Amino acid sequence: MNSTRDIEGHGTHTSSTAAGGFVDDVSYFGYANGTAVGAAPRAWIAVYKALWDGRIAQSDALAEIDQAIVDGVDILSLSFSSGNNSLNVNPISIACFTAMEKGIFVAVSAGNDGSAYGTLSNGVPWATTVGAGTMDRYLYGILTLGNGVQIRFPSWYPGDHSPRNKPLVLSECDSQEEFLKFRGYIVVCKESYDMLSFLWSFRRQKWVPSQLQWWIHTAQEVHLQNPPYVLKPDILAPGTSVLAAWPSKTPVSDHFYHFWYSDYNVLFGTSMATPHIAGVAALVKAVHPDWSPAAIRSALMTTADALDNTQNPIKETAYNDTATALDLGAGQVNPNKALNPGLIYNVSAEDYVQLICAMGFPKKEIKKITRSSYKCLNPSLDLNYPSFIAYFNGESSAPDELVQVFHRTVTNVGEERSSYTAKFTPLKGLKVKVEPKKLVFKSKHEKLSYNLTLEGPKYMKEYLVNGHLSWVSDDGKNVVRSPIIATRMNPGETPDSFGGF
Repeated sequence: MNSTRDIEGHGTHTSSTAAGGFVDDVSYFGYANGTAVGAAPRAWIAVYKALWDGRIAQSDALAEIDQAIVDGVDILSLSFSSGNNSLNVNPISIACFTAMEKGIFVAVSAGNDGSAYGTLSNGVPWATTVGAGTMDRYLYGILTLGNGVQIRFPSWYPGDHSPRNKPLVLSECDSQEEFLKFRGYIVVCKESYDMLSFLWSFRRQKWVPSQLQWWIHTAQEVHLQNPPYVLKPDILAPGTSVLAAWPSKTPVSDHFYHFWYSDYNVLFGTSMATPHIAGVAALVKAVHPDWSPAAIRSALMTTADALDNTQNPIKETAYNDTATALDLGAGQVNPNKALNPGLIYNVSAEDYVQLICAMGFPKKEIKKITRSSYKCLNPSLDLNYPSFIAYFNGESSAPDELVQVFHRTVTNVGEERSSYTAKFTPLKGLKVKVEPKKLVFKSKHEKLSYNLTLEGPKYMKEYLVNGHLSWVSDDGKNVVRSPIIATRMNPGETPDSFGGF
């Protein structure tokens, strides 16, 4: 029957991640044991059920967001996608525009379709798009060889360990016949695409013998690809090995011919990362109740960490390469720094409307998105966003050299009298210029503007160049960092493409 009760577990997991209370001595069958707590444990939660059997109707998506607006929420956490690109028919885009107008911060999941072109979900400019990052939680099992050597390997197998020795065998793992003859063995698979495909199909058909244990190495930075005129995703949050609450009557696993039950489950994905950002946004909102959703997003982005906990650049795990802003946005969220960002990039509803106008939407379609009669007074694709993306792909009518200028305005939310100096990373093959190079604020809430200019060949030699611009306060207390991407990729065939499945 139709019920608001969570029978799948996804909503329980995400809501407890955002604002769950302190619970001592929890674990997933002994893994990740400790005290569980949400990002904003003192926040009040309203949960709306719109997904049924893993599917969502567009009308339900609109209805749940509209109801949340009526109920007066401050933050929306949306770990789902409608799967539709166009801003004028995407229910998340339409409903979240109204939420933004009402001062509601919206966090949306970037999707789990990997790191290929066009895989982004929810690249809505007026929402904060969240990618999934790793954290320093390592769930593992221990394999003890006959000679006493112990090998740690990724595992969250819920059963008891085996006290008896088992034969160890190396296998191609590419056929059912070969796999089944190793019942009771520990199988080491030679990694390949065929092996991965076979194991996933093998797992889905539940043919796995009770004592057969295996693991698969796959990418954990589950994200990529941006909308054309606004660099997305915006930010990373923990999205791997996330332990959170689970309905006690819903199995956490049905592997090995057995249903396993637990009050806590370990999940992966941008669905798990999104409520982290929603919770941190709630904390920022509590400290700065008058800040707009764009101001909160700016604070999260400009204070995010681009380095991991070893002080090295964050890597994407699919190819073990240094991640770019197309993978991680501004970086991994840093909640403490976000409370005092120094400067913010604000965006009004009118600014978003002028972006939509510049994208070529007719008046009727603009009204579908905004639900009101805005006018296209000053159409511009240059949104006052805390990130930059420039295309040098030969599409311009400019001569051999192309100059792209970005205009930005920052608001001082730090010390009343403060000065900031521009620092930027070199971008290979491009000339970078910031004017002015120094911003001197005489009062709090004062606004100052600057221009970032990128000059380079009409068609870049490099496919993608990644860097950043930082405004560093003279007292050293604040570094306001924005990612920069320059690329020769084609931003999309249609002007309204904002990502999708």
